[in-house]
Amino acid sequence: MAEKLEYTSKYDGKTSDAIMDYSNKLRQQTSVTDADTVQVFDTSGNPHKISKTELLKKSALALPSLNDISAFVAVNQAGNAIGLMTKQQVATVLGELLNISSLQKSFQYANYLLKKGDSAEVGKVGGLVVIRHPWSSSIPSVLLINGYNKEITQISGRDYKSIPFEISWKGSQYNTVMVITSTYSDANITTFCVAYQSLYD
Repeated sequence: MAEKLEYTSKYDGKTSDAIMDYSNKLRQQTSVTDADTVQVFDTSGNPHKISKTELLKKSALALPSLNDISAFVAVNQAGNAIGLMTKQQVATVLGELLNISSLQKSFQYANYLLKKGDSAEVGKVGGLVVIRHPWSSSIPSVLLINGYNKEITQISGRDYKSIPFEISWKGSQYNTVMVITSTYSDANITTFCVAYQSLYD
């Protein structure tokens, strides 16, 4: 005679039904053919299928602002986490990868504090020039300047003719120096930010 087995569930009937219903939802939401979907759970714990594209969009919207980030996880070539890096450490690494120090050396930079009618000699300019007058606009003007021929070509950004200054020249050929003169209507001293190349040197 077969032995009679008895089993007493620790769950009541209502809980067992809930477990079975939940398992059935999982079975219905996941299949081998759902390669382009992933399963997510809402705040109530219910499973839902969502496309990977939609998940990426939602994840991007949920990313914190840079101010909320204090550190980054560093991983090795095998993809294993090996520690944390501060924002400053990450910036240093990126600077080395982008060769920022070399890029900085290729431009000369100066702030000129001028009131209306004041002039400043920028230098022997030849190549790319970025000029910004923060008192009138945050948008810089990017120019290609040929000091030898005293030619100015607008590349991008703010129209340089709308910047409250005038460009003039001293000297000739390879010794030509670019001069800026403020025409800003305010009587106060304002700042002109200039970064330029001198490819003649």
